[in-house]
Amino acid sequence: MGAWPDAVAFSPNGRWLVVANEGEPSGDYSIDPEGSITVIDLRTSVQVAEARTISLDLDEGQRAGLRVFGPGATVAQDLEPESVALLTS
Repeated sequence: MGAWPDAVAFSPNGRWLVVANEGEPSGDYSIDPEGSITVIDLRTSVQVAEARTISLDLDEGQRAGLRVFGPGATVAQDLEPESVALLTS
């Protein structure tokens, strides 16, 4: 799981749990964890659930036009997901 889990959403069928990991820095930025998204696979069972964390760090080509505010921060440290939503078709 990533730093500072902030919000969770279950898929409509209950097979997936998605977590927004805010990664908010301390007031003086001495601690500035990366924001991320964790996807937990509950298809088998809760006891053997698998979790994968998705980094929000973008390479140069993907981050064109994004502004980073934290002093010395990477894009992943500056992005702080607050919530998640799952759409169904």
